[in-house]
Amino acid sequence: MSEEKIYTNKRLIVSEILIWLAACLFIYIGFVHIKGVTGLEKTILFLFLLLVMIWRGSKLLQVFPVITLSEAGLTYRTDFKTWEEIEKIELIPGKFGLAFTQKLHLTTSIKGREEVIWNITAADSQLDLEQLLVRINTYRQFTSTETVEFN
Repeated sequence: MSEEKIYTNKRLIVSEILIWLAACLFIYIGFVHIKGVTGLEKTILFLFLLLVMIWRGSKLLQVFPVITLSEAGLTYRTDFKTWEEIEKIELIPGKFGLAFTQKLHLTTSIKGREEVIWNITAADSQLDLEQLLVRINTYRQFTSTETVEFN
């Protein structure tokens, strides 16, 4: 097995941006129609909502792989953990049945306590999180077996 690089889910990010855009427009139009709201308050609200949209849109600028699977371990946003360090992987279902709110929790044991090391969201992977879970388990199973050397 070689190294496998997984990039962000651009389609999911664009749909999330469109949802945020609709929410921001709804909020702005709602405040514009309120009596007694001055032009300065409208400008401040507009700038705040614009910053929210820029923050959400900045996810599209990620050109480097977010997740890298290799024989040695897993890298998530430049943080590397070996397969032995990852104790448990749990797929958390999305709220309201929405796929883009799913999360993949990877946990490890630190001084006998279980700690979440990574919280991978659906937007972090171009694969479905179920497919990513299968691939991670395949890599873990492949690397955990002992190699037999023939002399």
